[in-house]
This record gives sequence, C-alpha cells and structure tokens, in this order.
Amino acid sequence: GVQTCALPICKRCVYVDGDSLVAAQGSWRESIPLRDIPFTRGGAIPFQVENAMASVAAGWGVGLDWDTIRRGLASFSNDADNVPGRFNVMDYRGATVIADYGHNPDAMLALVQAVEAMPATRRSVDISGAGDRRDQDIRQQTEILGNAFDEVVMFEDQCQRGRSDGEVIALLREGLANAKRTTSRHEIFGEFLAIDTAMDKLQAGELCLVLVDQVEEAMAHIAAKVAQANGKANYAPSAVGSRPIRVATACAGLRRPSSKSTTPWVMGMGTPKWSARCMTVRAL
Repeated sequence: GVQTCALPICKRCVYVDGDSLVAAQGSWRESIPLRDIPFTRGGAIPFQVENAMASVAAGWGVGLDWDTIRRGLASFSNDADNVPGRFNVMDYRGATVIADYGHNPDAMLALVQAVEAMPATRRSVDISGAGDRRDQDIRQQTEILGNAFDEVVMFEDQCQRGRSDGEVIALLREGLANAKRTTSRHEIFGEFLAIDTAMDKLQAGELCLVLVDQVEEAMAHIAAKVAQANGKANYAPSAVGSRPIRVATACAGLRRPSSKSTTPWVMGMGTPKWSARCMTVRAL
C-alpha cells in the first residue's frame, strides 16, 4: 500500500513506495521511478536503492533543483572510474563480473542479496579477508558466501595486516565447513592469480563476484582482462577514480554502517541526518 512520512510538516524525508523513490515534505511529493535510476537496476539492488535515497537527500539538502537531481541519477554510472570497487558490473565473454571492496559480514549479506537479483547459470566468488578483523568476522564472510555461490576462490595477499601466512585462508576455510551451496573451492596465494583463476573459467551466462583487496591495482587488472576479451588487447586502463562524481549522486557507492538498518534518510532544515521517526523503507 501507499506509505506515508510520519514527520512534522516542516520536515523532509526520502523513502521508497512501490517502484518509485519519493521525496516528501508535508503534503508535497516528488516521485522518481526506480527504472530511471540505472545503478539500482530497476530497484533490484537494495543497497543501491538506499544509495539513491542518500543522493536525493544530499542534493535536496544543498538546494539542487529536481531536474538536476533527476539528470544526475539517470546519468550516473557506478563504474570503476566513478566509484572503484563499489559494485562495478562488467561483461566478460558473456559472463557478468562484479568487483567490490566488501570486507565484512554486513557487506557480504548485501552483496548476496544483490547478486541473487541478477540472472546467472552459475555463481563464483573470489575472496580474501582483512587480517585486522576479528576471527569470527572473517569466518562469517565465507559462511554467508558458501550458501550463495557454487565456487569460492580464497586468497591471501596484501590483506594479512599482521597475521601470519595461511591464517586468513584457514579462517575462510573454516567458514565454508558447512556450506550449503559451494561445491568447488580453491586456495590461492596472490590476488591477481586468484582473479585469473576465478575469471578464466567463466562461461557465458555465469556470474563472478571479485572481492578486491588492492583496489586500484586489482581494478586495473580486471579492466585489462575485460578489454582483452572484448578485442582491445592494447587497452591501458585510465587512472582509477579520475572521473568526478556528480553532486546529485555524491553519496552513491557508499553503504550504511549496517545493512540491517532500514531507517530512511531524513533531512531537517537542509541537514541530512538519520531518524527513526519516519516510515521503514520497503524491501524490494
């Protein structure tokens, strides 16, 4: 049903109603169909819908007109130049490759929810673990992924952060002990080799999630492989992050502190802030 904003008339709020993003203040409404916000994939990627909400709230808060906000949302691309390592989706020989810098259980939950909304005949994931995280946090990541991916490639490289060789992979391995879906697993030392192991066997229609560690270097390596597969053997990737992000979508690529939070973005007197007083964002 129709959702309403339960805030005092002077307050502004941004929420999702059905297949549209709505900005409201009192009885006034501005509605933007999610199909007009490409990086949400028609509203199928929940955390990108939340990023779109944050972008609208930020643009509205600084006084952008609605045509500018709409154009920003419609034209923004979450590619490696704009938001490197933030759900960058690429085509690789007919397969889908997604690069992301998720390194905690909440990120894994959000990413699994996102890839489950994307068609794929088979799913694989390439993952390491940040060594300065708690043992249970590293272990829990593969516990989550093991129930959503057919193949898991585990690697160690620059992410050990004080742990001894093999320690991170051992924790990742433990997390897969009771995996319900994973039937194939690999342990690799070296991030680029792990990326090659995951990508080189991809067939058309499959999906591979690459959880990068050395963001710029890994993104350049992936981009070169994609370009070569597309017949651009002499491709030289541009500097990652060289393209400016439009003001209206400056928050795109960021996630909430916890993917479990459903509190919408709310603004009072033009200042973005969290509030529990508004309606809950409807899960898509």
